[in-house]
Amino acid sequence: MQLNITTDYAIRIMVHLAKTGDIVSSRELSEATNVTPSYVLKIMRKLVGHGLVSQFRGATGGFSIKKEAKDISLLEIISLMEGTIKLNRCLEDDLYCNNGRSPQCAVHQLYKGLQAILEEKLASTSLQDVLDGTI
Repeated sequence: MQLNITTDYAIRIMVHLAKTGDIVSSRELSEATNVTPSYVLKIMRKLVGHGLVSQFRGATGGFSIKKEAKDISLLEIISLMEGTIKLNRCLEDDLYCNNGRSPQCAVHQLYKGLQAILEEKLASTSLQDVLDGTI
C-alpha cells in the first residue's frame, strides 16, 4: 500500500497547522510544505469540508486547525484523503473475492490481521505524536 501524494501533503499541512496553532494563509502553507498554492487550496477544501480545519476569509484570512492536535489521528486524515485504507479488496464491506470465499480464505485472514494492526497504529497516533516525535 502506498499513500497518494495528496494524502502525504494533507498530513504535512495538518502538522504545520498544529505546530503554528494560529491562522495560516494558503501562501504560508504552500511555502512551509513545498506544495503549490492551487494544490494547497484543493486539499484545504476537503479538510474544511470534513471539519478538521476552519477557514477564515478576508485580508487576514487563512486556515486553522479545528481540534487539538492530540485529538486528530492519522487514521482520520488518511481515511478522509484516501477514501479507503484497506490492504486488499476482500477487506471492503462487500467482501469481494474473485474466489467467492473471503471469510474462509487463509490469505483473507492474513490481510485481516495486518489491517487491524495498521488501523490500530494509525488510530492511536495523533498529530501531536508526530509533532513530538513520539511515534
